[in-house]
Amino acid sequence: MKYLTWGPSDKKQTEKSLKKQIAMQQDGDRKIFVLAVVLKETSVVIGNALFMVQDDDFETAEIGYFLHSSYWKMGLGKEVVDGLVELGFRRFGMHRIFAICDTENTGSVKILQKSGFRLEGHFLKNLKVKGEWRNNYLFALLSEEYFRG
Repeated sequence: MKYLTWGPSDKKQTEKSLKKQIAMQQDGDRKIFVLAVVLKETSVVIGNALFMVQDDDFETAEIGYFLHSSYWKMGLGKEVVDGLVELGFRRFGMHRIFAICDTENTGSVKILQKSGFRLEGHFLKNLKVKGEWRNNYLFALLSEEYFRG
């Protein structure tokens, strides 16, 4: 939770967020997809994933993901990122997909690198998280890199 701009949430906040996300599914020009990450073996929700079209004209999207700490270091984060990338390039025809993560979030850095993302930028104190200014990395992957890989 250290690197997230939200949470932890109580039951009322969670219900409000879920209702908003469900309502977004009805949007005919939908740009934001918040997906549950479900463990195949048990059907238990273990996190979430975000796919957000940033610009239709430039065919650019941002991804994000969160897994409960009990499921870290099992390869599941990479599986989520790879699924979001496939969704972006194969289904939505994106040209560029990017992700931003805290510079201290070494787990996410490794996941993005293993999924073929390149480090494109280093932002200093660009995001305030729980009252503290945080540094972030910008990672990106182009469709030609994905299909060549």
